[in-house]
Amino acid sequence: MLSLSRVVVAIGFYLLSLYAKFDISWILLFLFVYIEASDFFDGYLARKLASVSDIGKLLDPCCDIVAHFLCLFALREKGKIASVIVAIFVFREVWMLFLRSLLQSRKYVLAAGSLGKLKTFFYALGIGVILVFDVIPLGIVPVHSMFLISDILLYSATALSVLSALQYYRGTRSLLRA
Repeated sequence: MLSLSRVVVAIGFYLLSLYAKFDISWILLFLFVYIEASDFFDGYLARKLASVSDIGKLLDPCCDIVAHFLCLFALREKGKIASVIVAIFVFREVWMLFLRSLLQSRKYVLAAGSLGKLKTFFYALGIGVILVFDVIPLGIVPVHSMFLISDILLYSATALSVLSALQYYRGTRSLLRA
């Protein structure tokens, strides 16, 4: 249920981000924190309660992808994220969906790896920095500092995105040939 709630909240994030007629910076920050915290607790609770399932292993990443895409697209529309970052994330996630589907057809479920988790951490931190700086009054933190910090985090996440996709491919290459 937490997985699907992330998608619903991300749709709200997207729509509010693009169509709200008043300052909703705090609301967007809260929604994003919910999305990322629920992702963490979803996996934590599933492992803690021993309720990890094959469907959950597929549903959770799909919901994460939809939620992340909606947040990325909204912030790209607002000019807060470079198009190249969004394009690489989209390409990587489509590749990973393809890889997971192919492996599932061979009765293998691809679990999240360390680089993929690190990528998600940097992505969440980068988006979080953008949203936090949106709620801080102008002048307290120089605007160029916000862009520098968020760019470093998001470009790091982008590099980790590519590296993790290669790691997943290398780790499953023998399964793909079979």
